[in-house]
Amino acid sequence: MNFAMWKKALTVIPNVSKEEWEKLDIISKWLISTRAAVLLMTLLSAVLAGLFAWHDGYKINILAWFILALGLVLAHASNNIFNDYTDYTRGVDKDNYYRTMYGPQPVADGLMTKRQHLTYFAVTAFLALLCGLYLIITNHNDPIIWILLGLGAFFVLFYTWPLKYIALGELAVLIVWGPFDDWRRLLCAGSCLELERGLASLPYVLGVTTVIFGKHIDKLPVDAAKKIFTLPVLIGEKAPAMPSWA
Repeated sequence: MNFAMWKKALTVIPNVSKEEWEKLDIISKWLISTRAAVLLMTLLSAVLAGLFAWHDGYKINILAWFILALGLVLAHASNNIFNDYTDYTRGVDKDNYYRTMYGPQPVADGLMTKRQHLTYFAVTAFLALLCGLYLIITNHNDPIIWILLGLGAFFVLFYTWPLKYIALGELAVLIVWGPFDDWRRLLCAGSCLELERGLASLPYVLGVTTVIFGKHIDKLPVDAAKKIFTLPVLIGEKAPAMPSWA
């Protein structure tokens, strides 16, 4: 077990050669493949959900909170793996694309085969699904959780394509890390029988959305050339001037 690499992969996205990759344990490979350093944003959203539940006067169900946090992190990890796979198969991660500059793209860099990459995705997504099913069972088959699970699966599978290609990727991030958090707080209490009003998670989700927006700004000219119409691509490097009457 390469604990030093675990720590490194949780703080940065490490570049590794093929030789270094072959010597790593499976957990190190999983952490690098999922870009584990950015999963902290999702873990913090689960922490906020627990704090919201506690603030609202609920008695926190620690096990429910843990399963919720684990499921969210695994779902985010699944999306990161599938994101790389989809971009690779669509020919995006070629010609020194920005994504391959700041960290390894396992398939594009020849670190693993497409089949191995899909296996990582399938196992990670399956574990995330199990967490969701546990919350459904322990909350008496509540339809709200089924809806949340379905929406979560939709965004995991379709964020990279087509949502990111039609300027809906940023909106998807805003929805997943925003209003969803106001429902997650109730799962931490082991109950989804009522919904709290308000968007207490809004300040946090703006930070997460800014992260993805910044990444898309960095890739603006390349994405435009590849016809990936993220929101920064649509707005342009310089936003149009406001009309004089505005």
